[in-house]
Amino acid sequence: MVRAILWFARTGFLALYAAIIFLSLASVESDVNVVHLIPSDKAGHFLGYFALTSIAILAFPRIPIAVLAVIIITQSAAVEVAQPFFGRTADIYDLLANLVGVAGAVAPVISKNLRERMRA
Repeated sequence: MVRAILWFARTGFLALYAAIIFLSLASVESDVNVVHLIPSDKAGHFLGYFALTSIAILAFPRIPIAVLAVIIITQSAAVEVAQPFFGRTADIYDLLANLVGVAGAVAPVISKNLRERMRA
């Protein structure tokens, strides 16, 4: 059962990671038809990185949460730096929205862990 959960979580992580990279680097003028279900660009960044981090926490339970967060934030910054090479513009506010998404996923897990330690 645990192996199946890990497999699904890792598959979901890779699929979402690939989608985020593609959507982040796809040219605005490209033929990609993106349905805008989320009205705000920054909300999309928050939700994407919140979901990516949440799934990563499940998919890679042996990697410390802080390490996962640093890896995801570093990848997010790398994508923002790479965007001008793909006809996009880098935006510090996109990076901040990504950071808030990562923090939003990490904070409850860290709070739960601290609460359990304090009760012991």
